[in-house]
Amino acid sequence: GIEQGEERVRSLFENSIDAVLLSTPDGTIEAANPAACRLFGGSVKEICGIPGFRLVDPSDTRLQSLLEERERTGRFRGELFYKRKDGSTFLGEVTSAFYRDRSGKTKAAVIIRDITDRKRVEETLRHITEGTAGSTGDEFFRSLVKHLAHALQARYSFIAECTDETKKNVRMLAFWQGDDFGNNVEFPLAGTPCQAVIQG
Repeated sequence: GIEQGEERVRSLFENSIDAVLLSTPDGTIEAANPAACRLFGGSVKEICGIPGFRLVDPSDTRLQSLLEERERTGRFRGELFYKRKDGSTFLGEVTSAFYRDRSGKTKAAVIIRDITDRKRVEETLRHITEGTAGSTGDEFFRSLVKHLAHALQARYSFIAECTDETKKNVRMLAFWQGDDFGNNVEFPLAGTPCQAVIQG
């Protein structure tokens, strides 16, 4: 059913840090908040008046089933790839629901959040978890630095621990140097990027 009234939708529209689009049920965009303009890289004038479905990457086949769900239940929530004005794409977590405006017409609110970075982190953690499964002790640390470097596409990766409570020196537990494991060494923290990490 249509549960959201116009006042609630307008408040969400004006105050949301997420992109919010207001449209007709057939997808024609009638309003876009500032966050939507930033996300899609266009002005309100450029976004309004076009079918919102055109913002979805045409290679994403999930749109139709989400629209069918909204038609059936009045709302949907899912993920879709969207296109920016410059042609780049991003993965969006999208929520949409029907509501009635003051004149009683049915409209749709669409809320979009860019979750590209979140998905990348989740995929990195999954890759590392799978790569280190079943290993323990030194083998675990060596496996972890190797998979961490591959997941982050970094040449070097190491894990170290502080040698005492003063946190002036650290000792490597494992070191991946691009094509093989390096020697574990102890070194002073002062002046290294690790010092900034340790000090928060």
